[in-house]
Amino acid sequence: MNSAALSLAASMFEGNNSDMDNLPDTETILHILGIEYKTPNDSYAILDDIASKFWFTYRTGFAPIGGPSGPTKDTGWGCMMRCGQMMLAEGYVRFFLPAGRYFRWRPPVVDASYWDILNMFIDKRHSSYSIQQIVQMGNSEGKEIGQWFGPNTIAQVLRRIASNEFERPINVHVAMDNTLVLDEIRKLFQTHSKARKTTKNSNDKPAGWKPLIIIIPLRLGLTSVNTEYIDQLKLCFRLPQTLGCIGGKPSHAHYFIGYSGSE
Repeated sequence: MNSAALSLAASMFEGNNSDMDNLPDTETILHILGIEYKTPNDSYAILDDIASKFWFTYRTGFAPIGGPSGPTKDTGWGCMMRCGQMMLAEGYVRFFLPAGRYFRWRPPVVDASYWDILNMFIDKRHSSYSIQQIVQMGNSEGKEIGQWFGPNTIAQVLRRIASNEFERPINVHVAMDNTLVLDEIRKLFQTHSKARKTTKNSNDKPAGWKPLIIIIPLRLGLTSVNTEYIDQLKLCFRLPQTLGCIGGKPSHAHYFIGYSGSE
């Protein structure tokens, strides 16, 4: 299936009545974005958590990109863009919803900020992180409209778009060459702080401090993930701060949010 999907959710929701059947019926530990679950006792909590995640996938019939004759669907080339949207939207939920990581979808009562975040990603030209904005920004980076993005490209595009977002400002830092330089992080915050001072009860954070998302582009193998990286990758999914990882190949990208055993 060539689509952007929550990989774990995709296997769980194959069918209307088999949600529970797709979870292990023996005692199994799952880690989903920093939270540990056990089946079968936590089965409902697992499904509740996954169902509360934003799921952005291929769409058709949206406003043309780049002019009246531009594409109105992203089937086949927009999967990595959708994965980037999901990852970033998860960050916005953490930063701007009171429950943060523990937000759960409870219609009809849903925090108003949830709808504000969703509207930032809707497929309309003026939405902050719409497919139109992402493609146009990618075009300025040398990517033709309708061309597939790799993980590094979507990371750089999201970083640039975030730098222009003023209503719900965040910082996106892309750590290149497998290296996270702390001085670069500090300078990033300082450039956004007019008054370089601390305030009481601010944990010594500079005035003007904004939420931070760090993206670290890595090549984990040539044609598949090298098994040497599996244990370290699992550790990343256990971190409470993690937003997961995105990856894949043309027409087949995924947003990974956790693991169970060796899956």
